[in-house]
Amino acid sequence: MPRSVNRYVSLAFAFASAFALTIANVVFADTTAPALLEKKRAANAVVGYAANQSFVVVGEPREYDLYVPAKRAANVGASNQKSALVFLFHGNGGSTAQLMGRQLSKAPFKRWIEIAERDNIVLAVPQGMKAADGNRGWNDCRGDTKTNPQSDDVAFVDALLAKLLSELNIDASRVFATGISNGGHMSLRLAIERPQKFRAVGAVVASMPAKSGCASPSSPVSVLFMNGTDDPINPLNGGLVGSGKSYGTRGSVVSTEASVKFWLSHNKIVSDAAKKTFTTNESTEANKIEKFEYCCGTNQSAVVLYRVEGGGHTEPSPTERYASFFKRIVGVQSAAIEMADEVWAFFRQHAP
Repeated sequence: MPRSVNRYVSLAFAFASAFALTIANVVFADTTAPALLEKKRAANAVVGYAANQSFVVVGEPREYDLYVPAKRAANVGASNQKSALVFLFHGNGGSTAQLMGRQLSKAPFKRWIEIAERDNIVLAVPQGMKAADGNRGWNDCRGDTKTNPQSDDVAFVDALLAKLLSELNIDASRVFATGISNGGHMSLRLAIERPQKFRAVGAVVASMPAKSGCASPSSPVSVLFMNGTDDPINPLNGGLVGSGKSYGTRGSVVSTEASVKFWLSHNKIVSDAAKKTFTTNESTEANKIEKFEYCCGTNQSAVVLYRVEGGGHTEPSPTERYASFFKRIVGVQSAAIEMADEVWAFFRQHAP
């Protein structure tokens, strides 16, 4: 999230945060893992949730969280099956702890842990570097942003992917990336620069850069967008990214429609979209989501858009609901779909 959003959220949780961190240190110890995901060891590999892992990349210590499904350690043959690998990227001003709900806050990306345990997925949750403004984030393809870190994040992802492929039984043909906001932009950078390594990516409340600092993609890759029509930070119709004091410093994006058309053209998709509507009675706002699915491009690549009607700069989720005051900062959160379930269904559909 932009710095202004992060500042307001920090103030809102001033008292809760201190209490949450105290409890987290007692309950989760060094790993700060969710209570039902205790850290275990089997065959010299982490099983469960392991936070704050680190190694050196290009002379810089880089951190990440790792989740390895517990069923891999069970003596039921699952440990011999190759796992899919999903990278999860936090937004600007966020962190791995915030993204995965380790600060005892609501976190739609936390749902990925349940999916991973059920479907034998390894989750890699990289930690962004701090930029000049003090916020952690990612050096994505926006060439006109003033507040992204200058870190070589593609090299970091390359190194982490190689490390996990060498240490864990992962299917290299089923590697995916998704993220929110700046993390969604980072996922798009991987689609552009590493299409041979990432089978599909999911960009949540993120769009293609208006002034790209990256080269054109070289290979087809399946791409999902999930954007709100009333997003106050990543505008649906394109323009400057950010809000409050960060407005004008976060670069610019093209419209969501232009972002979809970019990948339709690149993947050589000419079919009309298959449409589906999701609704819910749980909320009177942002209770309708339109899905547009374009299929059958080169190498069976696809492009999918979830257009969240009335949605803001948030991940849709009926289970991980943000507090009402977030609406004033990032807009309305839809409850019509579970973001993580939809993104994973897309990844599974477009894996070999």
